[in-house]
Amino acid sequence: MTTSKTTNEFEREKWLAECEFRRQELHIRTREQDRLQSELELKTAEARRSRWSSPLVLAVIGAGLAALGNAGVSWMNDRDQRQLEDARALSAQRMQDESNKSQLALERFKAESSRLLEVIKTNDPDKAAVNMKFLLDAGLIENQQTARYLTSYLATRSRGQGPALPSGTSFGFASNCQDSTGKNKTVNDMTDANLHFESCVTKTNDMYAYHYIAKNIDQQNAVHIKVDQIGLNGWIPPDDSFSQTRISFQPPVLINIELQFGESGKETSLAALVPKSSDVSQPTEK
Repeated sequence: MTTSKTTNEFEREKWLAECEFRRQELHIRTREQDRLQSELELKTAEARRSRWSSPLVLAVIGAGLAALGNAGVSWMNDRDQRQLEDARALSAQRMQDESNKSQLALERFKAESSRLLEVIKTNDPDKAAVNMKFLLDAGLIENQQTARYLTSYLATRSRGQGPALPSGTSFGFASNCQDSTGKNKTVNDMTDANLHFESCVTKTNDMYAYHYIAKNIDQQNAVHIKVDQIGLNGWIPPDDSFSQTRISFQPPVLINIELQFGESGKETSLAALVPKSSDVSQPTEK
């Protein structure tokens, strides 16, 4: 009986010791597991930090930022270039519109000048006046300055007085443009400008026709001429000429006028016949 009790107590103590050992072992394993978990979290955090601080990652990020910056600069340059091209196109369109308007105004004035020259080819000043009044009433004279002049002229004209050309008469450079004294014609030869310039005056009744002609004697190069006093402005092809006719009721006077020629606008002075006062119509080019 005593032996059996002793055996039971031993087994109980052994079981208790075994339980304590298992408890200690479980505690140790739990702590080991916590340590490993902490190490894992630490390594994970370190790996995350090292991934962004890696030279390779930094190089890739830097290259990406540089590419993004270059793309932005390229986009801004393209935008500015498009805006510049649009502005140039708009400016060119405006210049073309102004040029078209000027050309249209010039063509209209040429047509008006031609009409005026045609309607006075009647051999009769009174019939010429009737024809000019018809042009005014029909609205065929659009130039306000010309219309005002004609209105004033018709209101103050005396019967039987005024311009009238023989039918079929035309102004031009003919042999009778210079009389025996040569007083109604000037000739200027400018060897440094390769330019021949003439002014000539013809008279029919009370009307004076002022003719100007510039000839480019250069066989290869075109030349640009501009004479502000008589409104002469244009390019002359090689071995070609440019002429202009002005109509006035004022007699001619001989003066020195300034001529600009060539691409640089070089100036020179030459003698030419011009109306005595500013009572001159706008030029008609031929």
